[in-house]
Amino acid sequence: MTNRREKLFGSGLLVIFIILVVSVAFNSDWVNAFDSSVTQLMANAYLPLNTAIFNIVTFLGSPLTVIILTALLCVWLFFKKQVITSLWLGGIQLAGSAITEIVKQVVARPRPINQLVPDTGFSFPSGHTFCTTILVLSVLSLLLLKIHDEENKLVVRLIGIVWIGFVAVSRVYLRDHFGSDVLASVILATGYWLLCTAYEAPIKSFIQRFLPDELNPMSWSKSNSWGFLMFSKEIQIEAVSMYLKGVPPVEIRRKFGIKAHSTLEIWVKSIKQDGIYGIKDSHRNKTSYPYSFKIKVINWRLNHNASYPITARKFRITSPSLIWHWERALESGRLKPDKRRRKRTMNKQEHDKIKKLEEENELLRIKVAYLEKLEALAQEKKKLQTKTKR
Repeated sequence: MTNRREKLFGSGLLVIFIILVVSVAFNSDWVNAFDSSVTQLMANAYLPLNTAIFNIVTFLGSPLTVIILTALLCVWLFFKKQVITSLWLGGIQLAGSAITEIVKQVVARPRPINQLVPDTGFSFPSGHTFCTTILVLSVLSLLLLKIHDEENKLVVRLIGIVWIGFVAVSRVYLRDHFGSDVLASVILATGYWLLCTAYEAPIKSFIQRFLPDELNPMSWSKSNSWGFLMFSKEIQIEAVSMYLKGVPPVEIRRKFGIKAHSTLEIWVKSIKQDGIYGIKDSHRNKTSYPYSFKIKVINWRLNHNASYPITARKFRITSPSLIWHWERALESGRLKPDKRRRKRTMNKQEHDKIKKLEEENELLRIKVAYLEKLEALAQEKKKLQTKTKR
């Protein structure tokens, strides 16, 4: 869903919620008729087993339990260095719970009589249903990034919807809420969530201003030993999230200090192909590439006259700058086969020494061809400079 649609649907749902608030406050006939129908429907399902099951469900969906689970989720995100996301999700839950409580006090609707599990406070809207819906949406926002298959995504969404439904039904079944209470909570939570996600980028940017450097992901971006800017996984995920929500790439690059447009393109394509696993922490990436692979990559780029990002994308190399370093190492003679790898390979393939020698000769031929081409390009450059002087 695009940023514009999120705003549109979110605003529409909040308008529907306001209509429900007014209707409940003025004790409208259609609301009473709806609540009576739902109550009669539940009356046919009263059984000791159902009561025991829904009692457990309502406990797991209580605001206290849900807020504790949200806090645990935020702590986990914090230790995963997703500090801003942690604060954002925690803030959505706490602020939403506060909004729900304010509406309860304003409407001041009494709870149904003959409660199977006694509860205190006002009835409209349902705090259980609201908090559960926000928690489910929070978890889905994190899980769906890690799931590649669309069918699996649908299954996860259905599980979330079913759980919200269970909590909502349990509140009506136990006679702690009216049908309109839980319906209003789902509408409020969904509309509230959509508006929050629509303004996710500015909200997170606002949170970021007040974070100390030790907790601010922007301070985790650093340059490696060759001077290339490296970005944390947190920044990459947030940048891609903003891009998918329709934020112009220029704004994203300006915000995070991304100089090359291709960098953002690589992140977006990686996460579209492999989900969140497609994005890796740049300064934690210690992937070791064999000598033959490096030569193969360099040769392909040379023959196809391709850019570093395109070459990296073809061979699924996380950082295009690696190819640049391999080429510089090849020019200076520092790019050599790994002795330990070479020894292990020889031990396994002693019966095929001739084939191995042929492979090494081919690699040497590629290396010589590359150096010869570089020399030819250097000579052409000198000739052009000489002509320019004349």
